[in-house]
Amino acid sequence: MRKVLFLIIACLNIQGVFAQKTITAPRVGASNVSELSIEKVLLSDTSTLLFFKSTYPTNTWFRISSGSYISTKSGEKLAARSITGIPFDKEYYTKKEGSYFTIAFPPVNSKTALLDYFEGTCDGCFKILDIELAPSTQKTKLPPGLYANWLKTDGSNEWVLGLEAKKAIYQNQFWDYQVVTTQQNIYKLTLKQGKKLLLLNVQLTNDGRLIAWENDKTKQVLANKITEKAFVRENDQPFTTPIVKNGISVLTGYINNYSPRLGFKTGSVAVNNVISGKQENYLVEIAPDGMFKSEIPMLYPEECFLEIGDYFATVFLSPDKKMLEYIDLSKGEKANVYMGDYAYVNRELDMVKPFKERNFNEIKKKSLVLKPLEYQAYITGQRNKNLATLNRLIDEHKISLKSYQVAGMNVNYTAAIDILEYNSDRDRAYRDAHHVSNDQEKTIPEIMLDSVYLSFVKGYPVNDETSVLSENYDTFINRIKYVDAASQYHNLKLIKFFIGAFKDTPPANYEEKEILNALTNGLISNNGDVLEDIFKLHGKAFDQLQENRKEYFKSAPKDASEPRSATLKRILGNNVDFTIDVINVQDHALMMAAFLKPFDKVKLEELKGQLANLPVYNAFVNFNDGVKQKIETNNKIKTGYVLNKVPKTTADSVFNAILKKYRGKVVYVDFWATWCSPCRSGIEEVAPLKKEIKDKNIAFIYITDPSSPEDTYRKMIPAIAGEHYKLGKDDWNYIATKYSISGIPRYMLVDKQGRIVNDNFSHAGNADLKQTLLKMAEE
Repeated sequence: MRKVLFLIIACLNIQGVFAQKTITAPRVGASNVSELSIEKVLLSDTSTLLFFKSTYPTNTWFRISSGSYISTKSGEKLAARSITGIPFDKEYYTKKEGSYFTIAFPPVNSKTALLDYFEGTCDGCFKILDIELAPSTQKTKLPPGLYANWLKTDGSNEWVLGLEAKKAIYQNQFWDYQVVTTQQNIYKLTLKQGKKLLLLNVQLTNDGRLIAWENDKTKQVLANKITEKAFVRENDQPFTTPIVKNGISVLTGYINNYSPRLGFKTGSVAVNNVISGKQENYLVEIAPDGMFKSEIPMLYPEECFLEIGDYFATVFLSPDKKMLEYIDLSKGEKANVYMGDYAYVNRELDMVKPFKERNFNEIKKKSLVLKPLEYQAYITGQRNKNLATLNRLIDEHKISLKSYQVAGMNVNYTAAIDILEYNSDRDRAYRDAHHVSNDQEKTIPEIMLDSVYLSFVKGYPVNDETSVLSENYDTFINRIKYVDAASQYHNLKLIKFFIGAFKDTPPANYEEKEILNALTNGLISNNGDVLEDIFKLHGKAFDQLQENRKEYFKSAPKDASEPRSATLKRILGNNVDFTIDVINVQDHALMMAAFLKPFDKVKLEELKGQLANLPVYNAFVNFNDGVKQKIETNNKIKTGYVLNKVPKTTADSVFNAILKKYRGKVVYVDFWATWCSPCRSGIEEVAPLKKEIKDKNIAFIYITDPSSPEDTYRKMIPAIAGEHYKLGKDDWNYIATKYSISGIPRYMLVDKQGRIVNDNFSHAGNADLKQTLLKMAEE
């Protein structure tokens, strides 16, 4: 009896072991979120507890869905029971001391080795995959201590060697392990790439460093963490002109903690192009093992924007240079290392990122209480502090001259943008303070930013071709192009001219007296906006005034209708040739892209005579050639576009007749026009998605009206996969009136029964749109 009782107690004790099993800091196979980690997992026969830690910055919100669940390799899905530490489905703001929470799930089988956590079913939901609940039995070629990224210890922190379970990264290339042997504590790695073989020796030291060498080369001492000490780079020089040139940058990389099960197989690289005035996007295709490669046309070295899943960061690339980047999705930018041309620039720019961060809330508040020149002085003070920090880093040999130059440009143009956005920041601050929604019209009057306020530009490197190095230069160009003073300059010139009409002939009636008074007050107050009020209130009288004084009005001032670039030069001074040239060609490029009408040789020569910078002209010629090539390509490629005839029926039946053809399919309707830049940007954004879901039961319909020039329309649509219709004026007027289409782009969703389920659809990117369309297709 005692023996039986002993066995029962023993069994209970064994069960109790599983009943309270804790896995601390479990290994994770893949993750799409760097700001959440699993501190431990507690397994029992009644529940599974996942203990999370948030590393989001203080006072940053995140939200955890009550739709969270865990799943096992057997396909079992277990829904969340409860959460402690934070609430489900509500914005939670992180605390200074850190944020921790625990989610409880039903128990899993005691033999479960791997677990997946899903915050929900959406593409953007948090996913943490292959959480190890038991030590891996998989044999590895190397001991765990060798798997790391190994950096030089001389202060340069140059990434020399990456050892991963399946790949080695060395000499800017990926290698397979062919043979791994060991002799005492030295590992001999025979690495293979195609037919090429390389023998690399590695030895782990007692202090955790690595000695690596090829048989005939010097040994290198490496560490798997940053070495904090000064480093003087040989032949250190800043970037020099000419810097604008055409070329291809090659970006390759490896994504640690990646799995196709994270829900994405592609990423994108966005490149600012100051010649076209657009941000150009290039596809990054990710292999199942996490490797990727992309060839990116570029005009000049700059920080580009890399987006992979929910990971978003900058990477410094340059024409005709190669870069290899290591990304760890579970650790974010902190884990990034680089090999190749300008790898050190990327390392150093990552280091100085905190110095260029701005307190947007503080800036907004200052704009509301400070007068323009006071605000300008405040922003200039912030700028000078950041430049002083960069000066200290260069004096201490912590960064190179190239990184100092790029970071300095970023600081300068960040400040310039803030100064130029004074009025918009005031508006945002006022709305925040008084709880005024963005849908309402402006509630605070703008303050005229005159030439005195804009004189700050003379202290910035705006006539330096190296300005393009800054990720903020294109935004600066946009802000300076549309600054108030440019239009006010024209208006004040016209006001002076209009006042002159009364010099020899006094006002003939009451309305002319009103016009003269308004013009005089506008000139005194330096407010050119009164012209708009005059045209609205006294339009007919003003027309009559011009009719009565025909001879005088024939001599209108020429500079009142001069190009914007010439006006800006008058306001900003003569030392802005490079920026003015960029604005000039950008205006031409934007029109050219809108109407697909490239310059001929005569127009190119005419433009060349107007520009002071040959590199800018050459870049525009390249853009012009690209437009020509696009027209030729559009005429040849088969994208799956179909130009349909508009059904012959009454105007009130045309739209229904179009939709009838696609009954049985989900329909995405895009109302657009060739001249509409946001329309074209939206079409380009959706293009990759159409390829992803081409086999699904979904149709994309593009509808425009007669405002799209026929020639431009015919050139443009071959590049837009989908069903195209060009409506007549009556047909368009009926649809626009019925569905209140007052602006484009405008999108609609139609279900498989032909019913319009949303006549003013909006979405937050391709992932959101994909989920919506696929869900409708499955219903």
